[in-house]
Amino acid sequence: MTTGTLLQPSAIELPAPPETPSRELEVRKFTPDPELIFNRDSIAPIWVSEFSLWLVNRKDFYLQSAYSIPADYERGAYTRVNSMLNEEQIVRHLCGIHTIGLYTIEPVTNVCKWFCLDADYDGSEFDLQTIADEMKLDGLSPAYEHSRRGGHLWLICDEPLPAKAGRIYLYDILDRLGYAIRGVRGNVEGVEVFPKQEGLDKDQYGNGVRAPLGIHRKVKERFWFRDAAPDLASQFSYLRALPRLTRSQLEDLTAGMTMPEDLIFKPAPPPILTAPVSMFDKFDIRRYTSEGRRKNRAGDYFTQCPSCSSAGRDNSGDNLHVTPKGGGPPLFTCFAGCSFKDITEACYRRYGRPEFTSERKFK
Repeated sequence: MTTGTLLQPSAIELPAPPETPSRELEVRKFTPDPELIFNRDSIAPIWVSEFSLWLVNRKDFYLQSAYSIPADYERGAYTRVNSMLNEEQIVRHLCGIHTIGLYTIEPVTNVCKWFCLDADYDGSEFDLQTIADEMKLDGLSPAYEHSRRGGHLWLICDEPLPAKAGRIYLYDILDRLGYAIRGVRGNVEGVEVFPKQEGLDKDQYGNGVRAPLGIHRKVKERFWFRDAAPDLASQFSYLRALPRLTRSQLEDLTAGMTMPEDLIFKPAPPPILTAPVSMFDKFDIRRYTSEGRRKNRAGDYFTQCPSCSSAGRDNSGDNLHVTPKGGGPPLFTCFAGCSFKDITEACYRRYGRPEFTSERKFK
């Protein structure tokens, strides 16, 4: 079995140049760093099968930009691609041509092939090692993957296990060690728990994590599992031999446990807007949700999705991304996949429809 072989930049499939030379053509002559890219022939078929078997919970996936222009390196967000995650996409991920993210929950049975902790704050490497040591005392074998500022701790299961039980264990171990959990108890920073939901409907997506063994596009670096040599053959050998989390272990570790009451997100009441609403006004999500946590200077914030909440999900209260829009109602998107109709109907069921007037407002 071979290790990754370097691929020359000229072999990367870049967009065809336009017929007429332009400034855009000059920009798109950008070539990737050759030491990051592996040749397709060096990716063993067994690795692709194992990657899918161990890590892919469902076939819908996030896909980050491929190397085409320098700006691709600066894009931090993943875009959901509504097509099947096939072997070709996994090969491209392992080669480094693009980077995929993995959804955490299989939505029909609400089980997971893995559980993950993500910490990316100053000092998080020490904290993750402390958590890993505690997991080992519990008889588990966490895999420590380096990341940009901290790392990920992965618990890979020997069979798909209930998301709810995995979340209870992860929350419990963080609570007993006294670590802040991001998104609860008012913590903006802290250790992030995946999965973020106990379950999903089949048409919902949930949250995702950057898949291991690929390239972190923002910093142009491959991050490896710490306890194996930094090449694909060694990494897959390490994962192949790693003891898995079993159903009986998880049941023993969570016997008699429930999610702590103060870790269950309880949304603040929405603002009270007493003025009548014109029947010609657009739906305004601010009438039905609390403001949540602000994330940037533009005023974007994350809050609990009314549709997720009505189904007993989004306990972390951050599935709904709200973007203020000058002169009108803000835009909003549910990362769990709830549609506009799902959200509006959930709002009306909980709070009733607004009192309309027939007066048209002219701008």
